[in-house]
Amino acid sequence: MARDDRSTEPREIRVGERIAWTRTFSEYPATEYGLEYRFRGNGTGINVTGAADGDAFDCEITAAQSATLLAGETYEWQAWLTETADATNTWIAASGTIDVKAGFSSGITTAVDLRSDAKIILDAINATILNKATSDQLEYEIATPAGSRKLKRMGLKELTDARKIFAEIVARERAAERVKRGGKFGRTVLGRLWED
Repeated sequence: MARDDRSTEPREIRVGERIAWTRTFSEYPATEYGLEYRFRGNGTGINVTGAADGDAFDCEITAAQSATLLAGETYEWQAWLTETADATNTWIAASGTIDVKAGFSSGITTAVDLRSDAKIILDAINATILNKATSDQLEYEIATPAGSRKLKRMGLKELTDARKIFAEIVARERAAERVKRGGKFGRTVLGRLWED
């Protein structure tokens, strides 16, 4: 049995994970139509064929398929329906995206960098400002109004301006992650009011 068997397409998957869902299209029963999901992104794409289950389609991304996806990427998917009686009658019935996260399916316990790209860049900027950056961090390139620049070639003002931008991005990412886990979007700020 897969994690999170569901009636809608998954929004997130971990590399190496099997995940399944059942989808119905009220006007297009599986007895008369075929369904294929096509996932595409920066890495190699995958196709998932829906198996008829009455009028519904049972769909599954296998562990082997998800192992080919790139962690940290967002893939777009399209659900293509094809009429069984006329294979030239095909169209997109639904579309969306799926986020691919790192999966620890192999059991290897070596370190894994789980930071987002923005967090990696923010950490590199902070290290550069503090004069503690590694040679790899100094080689990071970021876009500036003057074009792409390596951190090692940026002055303190450029670094602090870039730091502000990436700190805001990281704060938004953290807020979105809190909301996804059921928390609040913002932070609670306590204060006291009094009269003079």
